[in-house]
Amino acid sequence: MGANSNGQLGDGTTTPRNSPVQIFSSGVQAIAAGCYHSLIVKTDGSLWAMGDNTFGELGDGTTIQRNAPVQIFLGGVRAIAAGQYHSLILKTDGSLWAMGLNATGELGDGTAQNSCTAPELIAANVQMIAAGAGHSLIVASGVINLYAPQITVQPVSQTANPGDTVTFSVTATGAPALAYQWYFNGQMLPGATVPTLTISNAQPCNAGGYNVVVSNAVFSAWSNVATLSGTGPAPTITLQPQNAVVTTGQSVTLNVVASGSGALSYQWYFNGQALAGATGASYTISAPAPNQAGFYDVVIGSGLSVVTSSSIQLVVAQTSITPASHEWARKSCRTRFW
Repeated sequence: MGANSNGQLGDGTTTPRNSPVQIFSSGVQAIAAGCYHSLIVKTDGSLWAMGDNTFGELGDGTTIQRNAPVQIFLGGVRAIAAGQYHSLILKTDGSLWAMGLNATGELGDGTAQNSCTAPELIAANVQMIAAGAGHSLIVASGVINLYAPQITVQPVSQTANPGDTVTFSVTATGAPALAYQWYFNGQMLPGATVPTLTISNAQPCNAGGYNVVVSNAVFSAWSNVATLSGTGPAPTITLQPQNAVVTTGQSVTLNVVASGSGALSYQWYFNGQALAGATGASYTISAPAPNQAGFYDVVIGSGLSVVTSSSIQLVVAQTSITPASHEWARKSCRTRFW
């Protein structure tokens, strides 16, 4: 309610209101009011802004006035503060973001020049914020300077036997708070988002390269690749799989010959994806369809020591015209035109 000349009430108009009007029906956890703009944080951590945007105080990357709320952050916002023509955002990771007028250095970016129309990362380890007309206050714990992640202890390669438990770990520093994501052979591991990665009951399919990306709002850093392998030598492939061309419906068998210590394990892959049940030295495709054309390879293990075969291509062609039917068609055409 109140003045609304710049759409700061967020009801889609610039009409003054003498009594409250509903903007969001539910889910609001924090609000802040500047001179002619307003900020809202919802319970999902998203940030919304409306009103005057002359100096970019809404943080939507423009200087366009907004008469209804526009979303600035999808989530992760913990607290907000609105100054006369600037805004402060405190995220759950302790990072401080600011936007809007900076004539007296109120954004805290070390300058007193220009304005910022999109949220700018200012500091780390912040706990509380407040904004006045042309100044800002923060309470912080520890060093507030920003710095990119630095990996101080890299993951280490390991050997193991089937059934063992294996743990990879990384140690890093940086501000604001760090996030982690582990990868296996270049593929993201869902849920592997802490500094340690534990593999229980290791199997040949777990052998390979592991690394982690450590990131924060400043930058990202990739670790070295650490390998998980077996305690003995990897098998030796003596006969690689061969390329094949078949017609639709024609059965095809892919073969590999390998030697090694103990019983060998096999897992065939199609275009990089493991094929369920394809765990022998041969893999037969009965009546292959066109969507089964592609690249195949096989991983062969002796314990956790593995070797990957060459990648071969399977081409599935449409059923061709038989010579007899082709000859009939040629004669039929000749008779027709003569």
